[in-house]
Amino acid sequence: MSADQAEAPDAPAAPAGGDSAESLSGVVTMPLVSVSVPPLPRDDFDARYTLAEVLGRGGMGDVFVARDGRIGREVALKAARFDGGEDVMTRFNRECRLQGQLEHPGVVPVYEAGDMADGAPFFTMKRIRGDSLESIVRALGRADPKMSARFTRARLLAAFVTVCQTMCFAHRRGVVHRDLKPANVMLGDFGEVYVIDWGIAKVRSASQSAVPSARKVERPDLDDQPTYSTLHGEVLGTLGYMAPEQLHDARHADERSDVYSLGAMLFELLTYERLHPSEKAVELAESTVKPVEARIRSIMRAKSLAPELEEACVRATAQEVGDRFDSVEGLLGAVQRFLDGDRDVEARAKLADVEARLALRALGGIEERPVSREVALEHAGRALALAPSHALAQEVVLKLMLEEPKRGEEPAEVAREVERVALLVYRRGAVAGALLYAMWLPLIAILALSKPMQPSALLVWAVLDLIAIGVLLFCSRVRRRTAPLQFLALVFCLLATDSASRVVGPFITVPGVITLTTVVFMLLGRERWQLPTATLGALALIAPYALELTGVLTPTTTFSVGEMRTASPVVALDPASTAFALAAGTVILFGVLCLAAIYFQRVLLANTRKTAIQKWRLAGLVPRGVIDGPTSSLRARQ
Repeated sequence: MSADQAEAPDAPAAPAGGDSAESLSGVVTMPLVSVSVPPLPRDDFDARYTLAEVLGRGGMGDVFVARDGRIGREVALKAARFDGGEDVMTRFNRECRLQGQLEHPGVVPVYEAGDMADGAPFFTMKRIRGDSLESIVRALGRADPKMSARFTRARLLAAFVTVCQTMCFAHRRGVVHRDLKPANVMLGDFGEVYVIDWGIAKVRSASQSAVPSARKVERPDLDDQPTYSTLHGEVLGTLGYMAPEQLHDARHADERSDVYSLGAMLFELLTYERLHPSEKAVELAESTVKPVEARIRSIMRAKSLAPELEEACVRATAQEVGDRFDSVEGLLGAVQRFLDGDRDVEARAKLADVEARLALRALGGIEERPVSREVALEHAGRALALAPSHALAQEVVLKLMLEEPKRGEEPAEVAREVERVALLVYRRGAVAGALLYAMWLPLIAILALSKPMQPSALLVWAVLDLIAIGVLLFCSRVRRRTAPLQFLALVFCLLATDSASRVVGPFITVPGVITLTTVVFMLLGRERWQLPTATLGALALIAPYALELTGVLTPTTTFSVGEMRTASPVVALDPASTAFALAAGTVILFGVLCLAAIYFQRVLLANTRKTAIQKWRLAGLVPRGVIDGPTSSLRARQ
């Protein structure tokens, strides 16, 4: 907690005694800090203080842990070095008085000042127990689990607000810090936030303007040297955090220079990356005098950070002084407004976390309890309603949508929707079947007019065909698929087709119609009906020839070497009309098969298209990369 270097006063100090300074509007503000150095009384140092370990070393002195025997407490004791000469002593005493006069909860209080036994000046202050913001951000950048649990983004932003409030107070007192960076912010173990190292702070006199005019920034000539520590000499501050005008000439630094440093600090605690990431002084200086808006926007958008915070960082770190916030109050207000609006978001995010983890737990129990799928989807849906971009909830939903449940474990809603679509296809298939079997009727009528030898056979065929058509039409209007109605329609269709074998024989047209009828009924029926349907179809296919072969029915077909003869016992077949009828029947059958193929292709492609569109829409709702492999990250969380 040491200050590396303090500059000599670059303007006459305000007189002691609490004189007030006036703002540009003429309103009396708080008194400016006085840094005049009166003699410090000597005390019996060794009798009161016992030095322990060294906390830090700086350009002007060392900081020790000391035991204050008079009060009975541990303090931080900063002692000046003799090897720095009179100038170091003057600056050391100036830092002591400056820090001591900034009485604010965000500034470490000074307890006592005096001379050590060897005559070296010292002052004591509160000992801070905690971590620097720099160490915290580095640990968060490494995804340290303990630090991540202790320091949420909301807590870091709350600490940043305290830093801004501290600087608002300091600026009102006429003090510009000029070395604001994460290493100079301490977060105590009990919520304390301190801005430390005021050694190179600039004190504005009462006559100086609070907001100087902007100056053109030029890069000074620097040699490579260790970075991210306060530089000594004409350049005061820390490369990577100091404002461009401060890099040009530290005397030009004003309140808006501190705004730049705070903007760089805000960017770092949000992204865990430095605004100027180089490790060389020359590169850092070159980066400082270049615009950083593009880098800020690119990184913050890649990390999905709030646009309000992005705009605050961009404005605070503007290259031109006049483009920044006029004061720290502007930056403070922007962050505070975000936090005020973010509290509800944070609360919703916590509830979403709970729901997402409940969904994940339910997802892990699907193997034992299929109902867990519905529970998981319900919890994941609640999580997304609370936080639409919640990654874990999105992955749970995605896994549930892309991985089909085992057969028989579908949710009730899914089973009802599947049945609704199946019933719609069933009805349309029944209508198509009725039309197919209605095509037999014209042929039966023609045969009936051609003086049949067995009119009763044609009558049976016609009756069975009409019954099949009637049952199929009834099936096209049902609200539920049932096995009795399914097999009743199938039996009459097969009987009507077998009746046709008495005219054209069991080997012409009839096998094709029976096969088509069986396949369609297997497609339209329930899965458990497929085997009985295929069995009935096979029996219908062999029954006509088997009955003829056993003599139950008069044979219609005979075979000899090189030929097959069909002679119908029902009607006398005219060669010309029979050939025409068979050709027409074959064409009709072919047409019906093609229409059936077109219909089922449309049904299949419609379902495939619907699934693809749903997946495409879902892909637009989840982060890039989740679609490719949600199961791996889910497995890691489980």
